[in-house]
Amino acid sequence: LRAAITRTTGQVVVRGDRLEETRYHAACGGHTASFSDVFALEVERYDAHGPEGRPCAPCLNRARREQTNGGPDPKRPLSWIVELGPDQLQRIGDALGLPSSASRIAPLRTDRAGRWLDASVSSRRPGSPAAAVRFDDIRRAVGYGTLKSAMIDALQPPAGSPLPEGSSLKIQGRGRGHGVGLCQEGAHDHARAGKTVEQILQHYYPGTTIRRLESMERP
Repeated sequence: LRAAITRTTGQVVVRGDRLEETRYHAACGGHTASFSDVFALEVERYDAHGPEGRPCAPCLNRARREQTNGGPDPKRPLSWIVELGPDQLQRIGDALGLPSSASRIAPLRTDRAGRWLDASVSSRRPGSPAAAVRFDDIRRAVGYGTLKSAMIDALQPPAGSPLPEGSSLKIQGRGRGHGVGLCQEGAHDHARAGKTVEQILQHYYPGTTIRRLESMERP
């Protein structure tokens, strides 16, 4: 580890004449997310720019194997299943300012890989309007460790269907984290397949180059 740090000291990833937003996450689930979708507020407030979404073959292949096998791999799971009980659904309702616990959840906007960006959430109170929220607000309300990503494959009851009183919402998804930039699980498998550091970085941050800090200094 120390040798690797020494070899790469002073190296940075740049896009044109500016440092790249080199965000990374645990596992993308088969396709990374675009920076502008997930970090829209940073784009608006700070003119931040980052990588576009990219296919991630190692994660996609693992996800397909898990689907074929009928569940997450016991040793190195990529997919996950979680049940949100009445207390967690109430927590969502409270966090979103709804008059009661969340009852219906459905996607409003997804990225090209199917990752939920915005969602519609209804409360149990009859006649109350549905709230349009960022899906990340729902993840934050129940905990990122519980709702591991926004790559949602299925809900039970199905998306948009009402939940019976006192029941749980079962969510099946894949990946872990926000999905932007380098996928650690994918990079791990790319490296084991013989890809170089430069090739891996080019895949997850296309259009960038590696430079040394002193080469960026202005006179």
